[in-house]
Amino acid sequence: MIKQELKKELNKLVGKTVISSNAGGAASSILLVKFDNDFDIWAWRYWEVICKDEIVGCSEDDDTPNTGKMSVAANKLKNRIVNKIKLIEKNLSLIICFDNNFELRIFTEKEINKEFFSVVNWEYEQPSEDSCYIVTSQVELEKTKYWD
Repeated sequence: MIKQELKKELNKLVGKTVISSNAGGAASSILLVKFDNDFDIWAWRYWEVICKDEIVGCSEDDDTPNTGKMSVAANKLKNRIVNKIKLIEKNLSLIICFDNNFELRIFTEKEINKEFFSVVNWEYEQPSEDSCYIVTSQVELEKTKYWD
C-alpha cells in the first residue's frame, strides 16, 4: 500500500535538520522546506507553522518577501530538527514536529473547480532516490520518478 510506503519514507526525515525554508514573495503561499539529506517538501495549499500551540504564520498571511508574516514563519523552521512525523491517512494531511515545540501542519483539500485540477496539495521529493510522492488536488496519493 502506497500510504504505508510514504509513511516509511517520511520517517527518513526524523533526526534531519531543515537547511532552508521559504515562502512569500514571488512564490506567494507556496512553501518549500529542504532537509540536510537532500529531501524536500513542497506545500502548495494551506499550511501553518505552530509553536507551543500558537500559529506563528500560515499560507494566508502577508506574503511580502523576507518581512511578511508568511516568510518570517517559514524561516522559523530553518535549523530545526525533525522529531516526529504524522501522516493523517484519512485525508493525507501532514504534521511534522520539530525541536523547541515547533510544528509544520500541511492540510489537504479536494479541489472541486475543474479549472484547477492540476494543482497539487503537497509533495515529498527524494532526488537521490529518484522518487516523488504527490498528494493531488483530488486528495489522492501518487508516486512518480523525481527525474522524469
